[in-house]
Amino acid sequence: MDYQNIAERIIGLQNADLKLRNKLIQNGQLGKGYNEEMEKLHQRNAEILEEIINAIGYPTTDKVGKEASEAAWLIIQHSIGQPDFMRKCAKLLENTVSKNKTSPRSFAYLTDRIATFQGKRQLYGTSFDWDKSGELSPTPFDDLAKENLSVLIHLKNRP
Repeated sequence: MDYQNIAERIIGLQNADLKLRNKLIQNGQLGKGYNEEMEKLHQRNAEILEEIINAIGYPTTDKVGKEASEAAWLIIQHSIGQPDFMRKCAKLLENTVSKNKTSPRSFAYLTDRIATFQGKRQLYGTSFDWDKSGELSPTPFDDLAKENLSVLIHLKNRP
């Protein structure tokens, strides 16, 4: 398997996402609803990444390197129109974190993003949004004193 080529492809997907995001920022369009062009790009990126994942499994750092693995996570985070894909990736990511092959931080952010989109409380406190008074505040979260945070810390500190 040509993991270098796959890594470059994943990074290219991320770069296309960031380029469009910057364009929307420059035009003052980011944050004014889900831009149609961005939605299509996120859909396309998710479809391509899913093909890659079906072929090689989750793009872990040992396969594609840190940059491409983090790029894969960003693509998954932005695949909000594909909740089944996000949930599939969360399961894969949880497994790779337990083997120290991906970042526990990525797992926490994806878990909270999925919960937020499902109208549930986030587990790790990573998701923020603008509240009624215009302040950036965390979306509703579970009791962070529970085992959730300690589990994440434990996963991060595994040998």
